[in-house]
Amino acid sequence: MLTLISKAVIRSRKFYDLTFTIDVRLNAEGSFGLIFRQVDFFNYYAIVVDKKSMQIIKITDGSSEVLTGNLFKEQIQENMWYNMKLTIKKDKFQVFFVREIDAKDPERYKNMPLENSLEARDQSFKSGHFGVFVDYMSRIMFDNFVVTPLPCEVEPVEK
Repeated sequence: MLTLISKAVIRSRKFYDLTFTIDVRLNAEGSFGLIFRQVDFFNYYAIVVDKKSMQIIKITDGSSEVLTGNLFKEQIQENMWYNMKLTIKKDKFQVFFVREIDAKDPERYKNMPLENSLEARDQSFKSGHFGVFVDYMSRIMFDNFVVTPLPCEVEPVEK
């Protein structure tokens, strides 16, 4: 089970499909990430990032399952800003993680090295709360926290 030391979750509303971007600067060992589609404390998805890797995991009834993960081609450097982008549409989750200087070019995301991006599919949780967490990390900075809800696409029902 993922042990969360500190977290901040937006509980005032539930999110379905969305795009989320955040800038992050690490200054210590440990991990951090995003919590999304949180139903309760024991059921949610999370993106877990440390200096060497990134994973998308699903927590169901308190037990974790890795949906996908990658090692970074280059280890995350301390005292450098990075940009993380998460897009959620229905059952598809896409995550990109780049140095902030690279993130200023939107075309950069289209040619992202596989080591810096993840994609997973799961439909266990359709909506939920959203937030960030820090696990065993003494110094980290977050900036430019932007959540943009996307229109939900409804499939037509045949009569």
